[in-house]
Amino acid sequence: MRIASHRKSHLLYICANLCNLWLRIAGLPVDFPSLPRYALTMNDDRTVKGFGEFRLIDRIREKIPPPPDSEVGIGDDAAVLSLRAGDVLLTTDAFVQGVHFDPAITNWYQIGARMVTAAVSDVAAMGGTPRHVVVALCIPPEFSLRAFDALTDGLIDSSGIYGAVLMGGDTVSTTGPLVVAVSVTGLPAARPVLRSGASVGDILSVTGRLGGSAAGLLVLRDESLLAEFPEAAARHLEPAARVREGELLASSGLVSSMIDISDGLAAEIHHLAESSGVGFIVQAGGIPLFEGLGELAERLGKNPVEIALSSGEEFELLFTLSVEDPGEVDRLFQYLRSKTGIEITPIGEVRPPSEGIAMVMPDGSRNVLPAKGFDHF
Repeated sequence: MRIASHRKSHLLYICANLCNLWLRIAGLPVDFPSLPRYALTMNDDRTVKGFGEFRLIDRIREKIPPPPDSEVGIGDDAAVLSLRAGDVLLTTDAFVQGVHFDPAITNWYQIGARMVTAAVSDVAAMGGTPRHVVVALCIPPEFSLRAFDALTDGLIDSSGIYGAVLMGGDTVSTTGPLVVAVSVTGLPAARPVLRSGASVGDILSVTGRLGGSAAGLLVLRDESLLAEFPEAAARHLEPAARVREGELLASSGLVSSMIDISDGLAAEIHHLAESSGVGFIVQAGGIPLFEGLGELAERLGKNPVEIALSSGEEFELLFTLSVEDPGEVDRLFQYLRSKTGIEITPIGEVRPPSEGIAMVMPDGSRNVLPAKGFDHF
C-alpha cells in the first residue's frame, strides 16, 4: 500500500509540473498547485514528534546537492565555506508563524521558498551574489512530517534557484508557534551598494511594478476574487528576489544607494532618507503599479497608489542614480531590461533634508509622505 501511494504521488508530481511547464510556455496562468518532492510523502500522517532530531536532519541532508569539494555542509559541528579573500555579505531574517506567514493561504513549500527569497533579497539590495544558506528550525512537536518535507523542500529549492547551497543549521522543538531563521552569505560587488550614498540631485528609481504582493494578499483572503485576479495571488505566493538586477546595477557604477522593498515603498524611501541624510520628492503618477491593481482597488474601494506605497514583501529594488548625462539613465534602463526582462522606472529625486519627504500628486499638489508599511513593533 505504501509503495502504491508513493507511486501515485510521484505520478501526480510529474503530471502537475509538466502541466505547469506547458502553461508557462504558452504564456497562460499556472493553475496547477506546486507539487515538489514533498508530494512523495503527501499520504504520510506522521508528525515530527518522536521522529528524532537526527532523522529529521538526515531527511534534509538526503535532498541537498553536495557542496563543492573544498566545502563541508551538514554532518559536522560547523560548515566549512570556501570564499574568496576579501569582504563577505551576511544577513539573517527570522519568520514567525502568524506574524510573517499564514499556512491557511500559503502552502508550506511556498512558505519555505519565500523565506529564502526574503533573505536573498537583502544580498541583492547590496549588489551581491548569494552563496550559502543556513537555517534554524524551531518546530512544534505536532508539526506534520508532510509539512516538514514541504517546508524544507521549499528552502532547498529556493536556495538553488538563486545559486546558493543550504549548508546546515539547527532543528529544535518549541511549545510556541513555528519559527524559522534564515541566514545567507554572499559575495559583494566590487563596491557594495549601501543605503547611505544618496546625494541631492540623484534620481530615485525602482525595478518592476509595485502593489502586487498586497493585492495578492487581498485576493487570497477573499476567494471570490481569486478567479479574476490569479496573477496577483501568484505575485504574493511566489515572489522573486532581484539578484541579477542588483548585480548589474552595482556593476554600472551609477547607483549611489539601494534597498530592497520588504516593508513597503514609503517605508523604504524613509530608510534611504535617514541613512543618506537627505530628503525625497516622489511623483505619485510615476509609481509603476502592478497590472490589474487599479481594477482590484476600484472593486474594493481602495486607492491603488496607497496600496503600492504600503505593500510589503515586494522584493523589488529601490535605488538612486548619480548621473551627469540623462542619457546614461535611459541606456542603463534599456540594458537592464535586455538582460533581465524587468522594467525600471524613475519615480522621484533626492532633495535636501530640509525639504523632507514629499509626494507630488497628479494634480500638482504636494503631500507629506509618511512611512507607511510593515513594522514589527
